[in-house]
Amino acid sequence: MKNATLAALSSSLSRVCHCDGLLLCTTEAYSWLAVWNPFTSQTRWICVEPISIRHRKIWYSHALGYEKGKSCRVYKILRFAGNVHEVYTLKSSDSWRALDVSPDWDIGYDNHGVSFQGNTYWYAKVAGGVGFLLCFDFTGERFGQLLPLPFECFSEDSVILSSVGGEQQQLAVLFQHRETFEMEVWVTTKVEPDAVSWSMFFAVDMGPLTGFRFNTGGSFVVDEENAAVVVFDEGKNVEKPTRNTAYIVGFGESSYFREVDLGKITSGKEGFPHACSYVPSSVQTS
Repeated sequence: MKNATLAALSSSLSRVCHCDGLLLCTTEAYSWLAVWNPFTSQTRWICVEPISIRHRKIWYSHALGYEKGKSCRVYKILRFAGNVHEVYTLKSSDSWRALDVSPDWDIGYDNHGVSFQGNTYWYAKVAGGVGFLLCFDFTGERFGQLLPLPFECFSEDSVILSSVGGEQQQLAVLFQHRETFEMEVWVTTKVEPDAVSWSMFFAVDMGPLTGFRFNTGGSFVVDEENAAVVVFDEGKNVEKPTRNTAYIVGFGESSYFREVDLGKITSGKEGFPHACSYVPSSVQTS
């Protein structure tokens, strides 16, 4: 298994997260994690076992980040299921270390975290379904305080995180109202584990364009140069979707809307089509 190439196992990969040019890949059977650098073709395989029989693979969420403040970056993996949170350090670990975390918030399994300057940010919900921004600081190995989003949102609304201009630039958040289908995209003017401020990027009424609400488990990217936002989700047949679709919304001087068919939804695959910004790097995986 350790000598297998990632290409040979691509059909068994279920989830991918990105940090600093590295991809953390999860296999469907949840027996291995792969840290892969597509630029150098290096791959590090990590054998994993469920924390307990209660924590099946569908319970696990992951994040990849790095510890700052040293001569070189120390890359770490966070995994969590329910109240169990563990960290794996790539350079020195052969095992997972348990963290002392007592969450009063919830991060949905289909909610992709976004890497930003070595930390990972999620859309998290508290009692009553109210949504906030939450950061995991890989240097201190702790979760920060709940941070305000630039809008009031609840469980039925769609909230998706992304980044703009690579991981060193800005966070972005897409909000779509559960009833009106109006969509807003905001970007950060400041973001730290315990502080954030926002600026409106653009807003559009998606009701006449799609007539449905995007899934929080989807993803989106911002194309600043061409003044467009691309949302990756399933087709308009909400009850029984069969196709993955990219929805392109252009704004500014030439507003437009397009749909691009990304192919048939693969039977048995978990989650929605996922895209993220990627900047190549020569970071080592070991």
